[in-house]
Amino acid sequence: MFALMAVLAAVFTDLRDRSLPLESGASAAVTLEFSESGLSDQEAFAELGRLSDELNLGLVMVTGDVGADQSGQVLTVVGERRTLPARLVRFGDLPDVQVRGPEALEHSIADGHYLITGDEAGRVELQEWLTQRQVGQFWKSDGHGATLRMIAIEGAFAACFVATVVLLVTVAVYWLAARARQRALRVLAGTAPSRIVVEDIIGLTAPITLSALAVHAVAAVYVAVAHGSGFLPYFMTTLALLQLLVVFATLAAVVVLSVVSWPKTAALARREPAVRRYRPVATAMKVLTFVLVISAVAPAYGALRAATAAADEQAQWRLLADQVGLTFRLGANEGEFNEIKGPVTSVALRAERDGAVSLSHAWSADDLNLSGQERQSYGGLALVTQRWLDLIETDHTDLTAVSVGDLPQAVRSFLLPSLEIWQRDTGADPGELVEAVSYYRFDGELALPVVGSGSGQLVFFDRVVLAVVPELGMFNEDFLASSATSSNLIFTGLEATQQLVAEEGLTGAVRVQYMAEDGLLLAQFLAYFAWLRGISLAAMLAAMVISAAVGSVISAVLDNRRDYQLRLAGTSAVRILANRLAPEVAVGLALVAAILALTLWRDSPGTPLIITAGSLGLAISALCHFAARRWMFSAVINRTV
Repeated sequence: MFALMAVLAAVFTDLRDRSLPLESGASAAVTLEFSESGLSDQEAFAELGRLSDELNLGLVMVTGDVGADQSGQVLTVVGERRTLPARLVRFGDLPDVQVRGPEALEHSIADGHYLITGDEAGRVELQEWLTQRQVGQFWKSDGHGATLRMIAIEGAFAACFVATVVLLVTVAVYWLAARARQRALRVLAGTAPSRIVVEDIIGLTAPITLSALAVHAVAAVYVAVAHGSGFLPYFMTTLALLQLLVVFATLAAVVVLSVVSWPKTAALARREPAVRRYRPVATAMKVLTFVLVISAVAPAYGALRAATAAADEQAQWRLLADQVGLTFRLGANEGEFNEIKGPVTSVALRAERDGAVSLSHAWSADDLNLSGQERQSYGGLALVTQRWLDLIETDHTDLTAVSVGDLPQAVRSFLLPSLEIWQRDTGADPGELVEAVSYYRFDGELALPVVGSGSGQLVFFDRVVLAVVPELGMFNEDFLASSATSSNLIFTGLEATQQLVAEEGLTGAVRVQYMAEDGLLLAQFLAYFAWLRGISLAAMLAAMVISAAVGSVISAVLDNRRDYQLRLAGTSAVRILANRLAPEVAVGLALVAAILALTLWRDSPGTPLIITAGSLGLAISALCHFAARRWMFSAVINRTV
């Protein structure tokens, strides 16, 4: 149970290391925007370096990604004081962080992400200076309060925590039920109820605490050996926080259960079995765990499906590892756009001659207002160059050529007039670009990665109309510059693109950044969430089995006299248990129906799995009743009750 918390602590440590590398000692991160400051990039770096040295901030800039899949990080020291080693180890499977000196900032843009790796006491003075110079600042601090927020917000983390608590509480119910006779005798002997409750809590706290400490020690040794001792402080603190939350939640539930199930003097006088008071508690736990299991099946299945899809698409993300987009430092002034559209077009056309640029514009079915019938065959539209299809290694057997007349009416109404507007004015027929475009229907086994129009984000379409244009030179400057500003023009190679940008005089207005970084990170997170959902579901299933077993044993004890007489009379086990099984099946079917209705209303996947999980839960409960009745009958015969 606490091993589940160790897994969760490892996930939190990895997430923390990705945003604020632990080996760097970073305590805060900030994104700075100098467009309104009036400072040049070199002036900004000089001022930041001065403040970093004077305030001992240890300011470093996250300047880029390195490695075959761009999953690493480069930290560049801003000031003259350098306290970090040349390489920093990462917690997860990421490449080591490279640390460079301030000379690496010579041709960099000051806008970007920075980390404070030194004394955070000077942060206030840095913030005041940034405010005075009208520098945009967006801070991110990481403490254990963020851990609690993530548990509350992210469903996978919350499910993991709830599963652990429920499993422990279920075991506690079994423990209390086993001590029911002893507690009743002590009440008859005149022992104060408060003393019994305190002793119950102490008796339960000891094994729970020992288990937590054992898991803590084993996990600490593993992290130190597998990842390095530098990650131990954060990991151990996070694990201790999670374990304390679990222990406190469990003990609070035990106190409530102990009070609710307290033996009454009148019941003892009537010689009622001591476990009778635990029957409502056991029933409530059985219902709770049953609901949790069938409620967790659909999210677990959805997380697994998302992680599987991300794993399949991750290969396509890696194909884009060296692809970059352009980010512009522009306001809303149309004059600024007119100034840069010529140089940007030149960058695009020069890159095309080198085979180092591709176009990808995608519009979803909602963007195009496709009808319901059209949506069954088409999921959207993508305007691309052949270079993009080659880049993502499109299987041409997945492409079916179609004519303009075969395109959905909504696609024709949007695309054809737009192509005439986007066409370069060469004095030719306005429909020249429309005729030059080749049209295809894509229907492959894997979704096709394309860039959302205007968003610069990669999206994956299962079925899509492809409009393949022969060359970028057929478009006008307005279209090409707009496509570049929205990252729908994708360039190959960071350094080569930076050189083109510099040669066209755009260094101060354009930042070059990788396209695939967020996608690779998302794939890793989805894998984490799938693992956590699956482990949580297993823990909830174990809790359901334990609660069903405890409830069945209590029912068998309480109904022992009736069951024994019926069994001696030759009544079948099914008829003996009918009065217990029938209400459970009715309530179980009602709960399954309610959760199914909620799932269908949300249009979530996993309906067959919910039915399967509900059937499995009812079958487990029935088997526990049969086993408990058989055990009780044998105990009566052997006089071991």
